[in-house]
Amino acid sequence: MTVYSTENQPLIPSKKCNETSTEDTTKSSFTKILSTILLCVCAVLFCLNFRGKEPTHADSCTAVPSISWSSLHTIPHDRHHLRVGHELTDRLHITNGSVQVHLNEEISETTVRFDLKLTEESQIDLIQMKQVTQSDRIALIVDADTTAEIPLCITLDITIELPSFSALDSLSIETSNTTIDVESGMYFPHMMQLKTTDGNITVKVTSLTRNTSISSYSS
Repeated sequence: MTVYSTENQPLIPSKKCNETSTEDTTKSSFTKILSTILLCVCAVLFCLNFRGKEPTHADSCTAVPSISWSSLHTIPHDRHHLRVGHELTDRLHITNGSVQVHLNEEISETTVRFDLKLTEESQIDLIQMKQVTQSDRIALIVDADTTAEIPLCITLDITIELPSFSALDSLSIETSNTTIDVESGMYFPHMMQLKTTDGNITVKVTSLTRNTSISSYSS
């Protein structure tokens, strides 16, 4: 007779149950940690997506500009390259405007006139007109003083009059929220560069050069 003894024999089923229980506990803990991390990430994304929109300069321009300011400049004959516009800075916000380039045979030199409208008279002292000359180049740029505590909301109209269609070798205009209109017949053999943000450009130039650059884009 064969006798089977059960004394001191390992309980195989019981051991397997213990191992399974340990693995399940480990997986459960990992799942809880992962779930907690995912919940934190979702909460952060939710806050970012639904956070209130930061105010922009356009939002702060509620008053209608009505205070007039103007500046007239004559371009000497020896300045053949003209750049006109305004500084792209947080201190100055153009709400509306236009740039007109046309012929005036009654004048002998190119002229540039800036017509601005501001919301308050006190802002007139904050307007700066920068004139930079180098060799045969001249730049006329509107800017606001660095002491301006809030952005100046203005309308900007620029009128460029030429005594002849080919009075300038190059013309560069860079503005925002502005319509740029160049009269038919204008010819700039070296370069014509027109840029506007949130504006429109109308070019009626009959003779464009290979260095002509025209761009209108949204901010």
